[in-house]
Amino acid sequence: MDCSAEAIGLEKAIELHSKIQEPFGDGLAVLLKNRLGSKEVDIKTFSEVYRSTSTMGVENVYEETPSSFVVKGFSCPIYSGLKEAGLDHQTIKTMCEGAGNLIYKAFNRHYPKVEARMRFRDSPEDCCVEEYRLKK
Repeated sequence: MDCSAEAIGLEKAIELHSKIQEPFGDGLAVLLKNRLGSKEVDIKTFSEVYRSTSTMGVENVYEETPSSFVVKGFSCPIYSGLKEAGLDHQTIKTMCEGAGNLIYKAFNRHYPKVEARMRFRDSPEDCCVEEYRLKK
């Protein structure tokens, strides 16, 4: 059975790529729960747990305030690999945003008070930005 993007179609391939990322949101929630115990989530603890996870080779710069945690991802090997495989910037954006949305959705099942959003890089040289905030 040929499961290549050419055989199943790009739209289905993007959907499958996004779906396999969802467990990362559950995993992050479990790590946070193990750290917090019965305490409420706070940005400082969330930041510490997030930083302790694998960056998958992305060079991250972190910014933390009392109410938010920002991750700027530079030099992403996932982006580079997809570009080398011949995918265009817009297709990679669609894949990353789809995956990110499922990761955030999975995490929010456990921690609905944490808002997450991603801004995909405007160009290959730019960075992606993830922002996490506590809902008021």
